[in-house]
Amino acid sequence: MEPDFTLGLIRVIILLLGGYALSASLYGALLTKRPPPKDVETTSEPPTISSEIPFIGHVLEVMKSGFQEYFGQLSISQATPVSVARLFTQRIYVVDASNVEMTKLFARTPGLSLTAAFWVGFGGYLRFNKASEESMMTPDKHPFKKELSRLIRDELMTLNKVQEHGAHVQKKLNEAWSRTVPNASNAIKLAEWVSDGIAMSVGSVIWGDKGPYDDPSFRQSLRTMLCGLRHLYHPLTLFLPAYFRRARDHVRAGLSTLDAPKSKDEEEQDPKNLTFVGKVKVLLQKYSIPRAGWNDFSFSLIMGVFPNLINITTWALWHLIADDDFMTAIRAEIDELVEPANHSDPENKDIVVDISRVRDSCPLLMSFWYELLRLYAANSNVTRLVTHDSVFSGLFAFRRKALIVAPMLPHQHSYSSWGEDADQVRPDRFLDVDGKVDVGRVKQLMAFGLPTVLMCPGRYVVFNVVMLNIIKTLLTFDIAPATGETLNNGQGVCKPKKSMVAGVPEPSHDPELVLTRRRDVGSLHVTFENQKPGW
Repeated sequence: MEPDFTLGLIRVIILLLGGYALSASLYGALLTKRPPPKDVETTSEPPTISSEIPFIGHVLEVMKSGFQEYFGQLSISQATPVSVARLFTQRIYVVDASNVEMTKLFARTPGLSLTAAFWVGFGGYLRFNKASEESMMTPDKHPFKKELSRLIRDELMTLNKVQEHGAHVQKKLNEAWSRTVPNASNAIKLAEWVSDGIAMSVGSVIWGDKGPYDDPSFRQSLRTMLCGLRHLYHPLTLFLPAYFRRARDHVRAGLSTLDAPKSKDEEEQDPKNLTFVGKVKVLLQKYSIPRAGWNDFSFSLIMGVFPNLINITTWALWHLIADDDFMTAIRAEIDELVEPANHSDPENKDIVVDISRVRDSCPLLMSFWYELLRLYAANSNVTRLVTHDSVFSGLFAFRRKALIVAPMLPHQHSYSSWGEDADQVRPDRFLDVDGKVDVGRVKQLMAFGLPTVLMCPGRYVVFNVVMLNIIKTLLTFDIAPATGETLNNGQGVCKPKKSMVAGVPEPSHDPELVLTRRRDVGSLHVTFENQKPGW
């Protein structure tokens, strides 16, 4: 028997055993559920999606083609807009995300919860405890969740906050780069470098200067944990390798400041001056959420923010590095944004760039941004857990503890919607015949959730952070492949790594590059003079 086949067989057996263990626990929970309401009793469930092999057929298909690919195809191949697949005893309601009316009804269904889905999906991997279960299992419309959403919007949408956070991100990014690119010219690994800079800069905005993100070993453990989750996601957490467990435990320890009681200084501090995590602490205390479970909430923030920010920025730079002509065109647009920091001193090389001008002055860059979201953010679902028996628009019964999944992949990669090259990045796809951004085309995207409903608040921060990183990188450095780096053996941009977890996937190859500081640029400051929230 060949070694590769043996390893594959072992993994299949592990996954099946883990699935059985998971299903057994869910089965017990389902048996003890409360009696369903009368309207649920009189309403039938959606049609069942049968599998060729009873009980394990869907599991085998997910292992073969990946969760996003398989459930994406299921969502558009059924006769009804909502169907149910059973993975052992776990119900998964599959919604056709391209059916706009159904997605609106989906959003109005009572009792759905994002944090509950996160708790069920990742709790075993990240060592969540019972103290967080009750609060994370509450519906999205619970008062705590509403206040948390309002807090996130206030932090990410108001102009003064965008300016404050933008300045802090740049300060920390400069500190990160002074460590990773200390000389005039340095070799780096692209994905590692992007991950380190974003984790330090964005992490410090969330946690404050005294948080764990200033520690390089913490940031490395964070990267190891996030990358590991994508490749090690299987039900039997007992078989997680030691390196993943060490990284996860290091991250949990670093984030334990969220669990700590408020210091005397914090007690006396004006709530308006608290860090984002400090404000979350206030909410957790207000709703009497056990302190032992606070740390688990921080993981939901990490998983929702860092992988997508890091990976979409990495893909942007990967595509630019792989195409000299495209790099030249994007640099030309960005150069038009540059203003001298000191108009009275022509010898001064310090420059300023206003991000708020990007939308109107950089159409190719904006089109490229939307194209990256279309292709790579398609590996996402809108996922919720049903917290109590309910009825979907009077049509179907949704059962407690079932998952609801609306895959975006079929729409984002549809040949009929985007053309025969829908599985490739074409930077000008979102430009009209006049070379301007085609607004109608942009409205077809499902980059941050379903149109008009269940939209991710991350859309307010991702654009700003990604654009800041791209512009700052291109204006600060000249970039070239390191000696021996063939950029995917001369074939250009590599394929994404296969991932069992939703979100922007990682590149399958991390190129080694040489960053050389540009002599014609002194310091660079990015501003947000009139920045509108959104993407």
